[in-house]
Amino acid sequence: MNMKEIIICSAVKIGDDIFRGNRHHDCFLSARYKLGDDVKCKGDTQGFITSTGRFVSREEARKIHEESGVEPARGEYTCASDLVSEDLY
Repeated sequence: MNMKEIIICSAVKIGDDIFRGNRHHDCFLSARYKLGDDVKCKGDTQGFITSTGRFVSREEARKIHEESGVEPARGEYTCASDLVSEDLY
């Protein structure tokens, strides 16, 4: 059986480390706990984890989410081209 890839959670990639959480804010809290308070919120490090374990950008996550057929949590997407965690839950 070949299942469609879906988005499962928010993630932030900092160096080689990937931090997962329900919201990106949760990911940064985990990163600060492990790496220290000087961790900065960089837009290029924010993304999502897929059901296959891949880290993908917000833009790629949006495409995967649309192709999966899963409706956004609020009935429509929050942003024009990117996925945000509020679209999941």
